[in-house]
Amino acid sequence: MMLINNDADATRDSTLDGLRGMAVIAVILFHSSILGPNQAESSISKLLLVLLDLGWAGVDLFFVLSGFLITRIVLAARTRKGWLKSFFIKRVFRILPMYFLFVTLLLLLSYTIFKHRADFVFIREQQAYFWFMLQNFLPLMNMNWPPSLFHSGHLWTLAVEWQFYMIWPFLAGWLSHRALTISCIVVIIVALASRLVLSGLEAHIAFIYTLTFSRMDSLAIGALVALALQSSIDNTTLRKLSNVLVFTGVGFFLVTMYLYGRISYHLPIMYTIGYTLLAAFFAGLLLKVIVANEKGMLRSMFSSQCLTAVGKYSYAMYIIHLPLMSSFGNFLMRFIGKEFYAQLIYLPVLFIATLSIAWLTWRTIEAPALLYARKRAISSSPVPSKAPTL
Repeated sequence: MMLINNDADATRDSTLDGLRGMAVIAVILFHSSILGPNQAESSISKLLLVLLDLGWAGVDLFFVLSGFLITRIVLAARTRKGWLKSFFIKRVFRILPMYFLFVTLLLLLSYTIFKHRADFVFIREQQAYFWFMLQNFLPLMNMNWPPSLFHSGHLWTLAVEWQFYMIWPFLAGWLSHRALTISCIVVIIVALASRLVLSGLEAHIAFIYTLTFSRMDSLAIGALVALALQSSIDNTTLRKLSNVLVFTGVGFFLVTMYLYGRISYHLPIMYTIGYTLLAAFFAGLLLKVIVANEKGMLRSMFSSQCLTAVGKYSYAMYIIHLPLMSSFGNFLMRFIGKEFYAQLIYLPVLFIATLSIAWLTWRTIEAPALLYARKRAISSSPVPSKAPTL
């Protein structure tokens, strides 16, 4: 997901924060729905349920942004002395302080207040996976996981991104533009093929949805956007390409809605070809935003103060929103109920609480860690270097 603001090293584009903001809002809406299908009786409530059900796709937008931003940063830095060390110092201090603090708090609760609660027992017993950022492999390694992981079930996305960081910078740093483009295409084909095989073997949706090798096409598609912008392709052609990707995605969504009445991540059409087409749609949207007219409506929308502010705090918001829902949210529902109009109260209250805590963690944890990372990172200056030729 990209959950993590990675473009501090590159020329900053506020619209990317706006895209992050849209992505985290979508995910929070998806997880915060208190409406069941039987409660959606009116047309308005049914529409709200469909919109909330679409929020899972925010994770795929994060992945596309991650692949794009990391590739762009590496391509811009790879001719500088000590760029790789500098890259990893910044990534470590951007991601791990907030993540490890969160995991530590969960484990403290699992040993004290909630020592017998199923989801906390699971975290305590499987904590090695969380410490080593391998929690996305838990569905594959442990079939006895609880049906609801209210506090840690969303952390699999951070593991996917971290594993991506462990490999991709080396490829992007030393492969030529052509070789890296071919690598992206191969990654997309392998991910799509792995989902088709897993689907044919009737593997559990959790395997398909969370394993890195079955989700890495979204990251590679984002990387292709960065490569396209670094190529000799003119903006007119890029705009046409973005239109093709967006309209193809919209067409696929309409067909899915017609066939199934919803667009859910656990539909067979989604977890086979759908994830790839969804990533292509977001790649088209990303391209449209980047090459759009500076004063156009699209850039204005994604550079708005509200969306960019949410995007700035999106990493912490993503990490803390599930625990807030399972504690504060359940407390709130005792008073407002679970009817349609209760959702209209629940969502803004939960969102404001999440944003407020994320702002606090930014000031006290994330920003100081980033400042420290910048001081520790090597002050790189361009040196004579041949472009990668592999």
